[in-house]
Amino acid sequence: MKRMLLAFLCVFMTMGLAASALAVPSLPAGPVYFQFNNVEQIDQTLGNGISVPGINPLTGLADYGTAGNWGLVNISTIQDGAVAIPHRDIGGGPVLWSDDGVGGSNGQITAIFYDIQLDTGTLATNGVMDLYYRELGQEGVTNNHLAGTAGGPDAATVDTFIGTDDGTDTTFLARLFFDTGIVTGDDTHTILSNTDVTAPGELSGRADSFASVDTTTVGLWTALLDQDWFWVDTDGNGVFGEAGELRDVRFSNFFNSAPGWDDPLVDTTVGLRSNDPARTFTPIPEPSTMLLLGAGLMGFAGVARRIRRKKG
Repeated sequence: MKRMLLAFLCVFMTMGLAASALAVPSLPAGPVYFQFNNVEQIDQTLGNGISVPGINPLTGLADYGTAGNWGLVNISTIQDGAVAIPHRDIGGGPVLWSDDGVGGSNGQITAIFYDIQLDTGTLATNGVMDLYYRELGQEGVTNNHLAGTAGGPDAATVDTFIGTDDGTDTTFLARLFFDTGIVTGDDTHTILSNTDVTAPGELSGRADSFASVDTTTVGLWTALLDQDWFWVDTDGNGVFGEAGELRDVRFSNFFNSAPGWDDPLVDTTVGLRSNDPARTFTPIPEPSTMLLLGAGLMGFAGVARRIRRKKG
């Protein structure tokens, strides 16, 4: 009897732990397509001197440093995607999750990106993105934030997107680092823009990049996103997907000027707002995994039946 009760307790605790994570949106197996919006700043001098504000919830420290480009992200939808070009591109599909705003029932998926160093007006190196889930009742990002007309490039707005340093209002999902491969034959640059961001006046254009998962900083999505599905050719030999040429996520950002994020004291620090998409490919469960899950559920049901019979 004690062994049966212990088994029941273990299963119950396991299910309880799983249920505690159910608030975080699950990702579909296979190709996934994200739509997102973000606000950001660019240092047009290429001096990479913008001090990124806010406290990193993972460390409790103001350790974002300085950058030539940084910003905040809000994911609007998660879609069941479809492969457009194998190992190169994924298209959108049915919406499986959407941000239903402040006071909604879905929470919010947000991020901060930083440490991007501008090398030229169209190329950058480095870059990190931390993804979070803002818990139910803790959503703070509004359409005005995403339009750049509410908040601003300050610590308070960072907190609105990714939470406070005590971590009670967010769940960490994953850390990505912008990786090389967006330019074939280039193992240095991580972001490519079709617009020279040093040009004066209103800015608009597109920026593309790949990212890889940081497996040393583990969140709820780390293992799901770490799939090496995208193939690049950093050595330029015409063969894509060799060792060191595998990536986890692909971004394509369409950006326009956002004067509300300009620095009023520094004319060359200008604001932008961008939108989607991002793409990834998550693992498809093997049949043995599904059988193991089914066996576990059947075992749980069997334990419950035996306990009921003992009580009867």
